[in-house]
Amino acid sequence: ALDVSAGKVKIAQQCADSYTELNHYEKSERNYVSRKQTRLRNDVLDLAEDVQVAMQRAQARDRTKAMIQAYATMDRKRTAVAIAIRKQMAEARQTGEEFFDSLNGGSALSK
Repeated sequence: ALDVSAGKVKIAQQCADSYTELNHYEKSERNYVSRKQTRLRNDVLDLAEDVQVAMQRAQARDRTKAMIQAYATMDRKRTAVAIAIRKQMAEARQTGEEFFDSLNGGSALSK
């Protein structure tokens, strides 16, 4: 959109150049419009950059939050497994070594 407006300003400048009676008025207005256009272009570019930075920060926060949730879930599951193993060991009155030996008859576990 800014490129389209820049093209229109150039066309307007060319049209104004053809009218000699407007030369004294047209130059000051053309300078004003040109400065305004430059200011607006810079504002839009700054805003676009700010939006991009905000989006990157939000994505980083989302990734961090997801990692924290994943670690918390893993920790809860690890705790539940440890409690279940200890409960089973207590019911069977086994030591840790005896419990793990009894899982697969003393041989290695398969996946």
